[in-house]
This record gives sequence, structure tokens and C-alpha cells, in this order.
Amino acid sequence: MLLGRLEEELGNPQAADDYYRSAIRALEEIDMPVRLRDCHVEYAQVLEARGDIEAAYRQLKLAVAADKTAAVETVGEIRLGGAYAAVQRQVEPRLRLRH
Repeated sequence: MLLGRLEEELGNPQAADDYYRSAIRALEEIDMPVRLRDCHVEYAQVLEARGDIEAAYRQLKLAVAADKTAAVETVGEIRLGGAYAAVQRQVEPRLRLRH
């Protein structure tokens, strides 16, 4: 994302697009939905600043989809280093009460 932002600031929109697309592919491959969402949002802002509203809208839709994935994964698993089991013991009873 940083390289995409840099290329955009330097006036190289094609290179910026290439870096954003590369970052999106990499984040999809390594399954990082929160960072993926952030990347789509940032890219949408870049596209909007260029006046490409349709492409910006597509990126925002993808950000929303990634955010839904992130929310589901967060509820399903809370990973806080070695504290995962302790947090899981605290959260699971509360989740059962909500059903």
C-alpha cells in the first residue's frame, strides 16, 4: 500500500494501480481481511481523488465485503498471542447467552 501511495503522490497513477492491485492480491492470499479492507478503502480514496468514482465505489464495495469477513473471523476466533485460551474461556459463555 505504501508504494502505491508513493507512486500516486509522484504522479504515476499506473504504477500506483499496479502496487495497490499487488497488495490486494497478497492480502487475499495470506488471508488478512482487516488489512485487505484497509487497502480497498485507501485505494478507493486514491481513485476518488482522481475522479474515477465508479472504480472508487467498486473498491468500497470490496472493502465492505472484506470487513464482513473480518467481523466473522473475529467473533469465531480471538487471537491475542498466548492469551487465546484465556480470552476464549471468557468470551464463549457470553456468546452462548446471546443465542
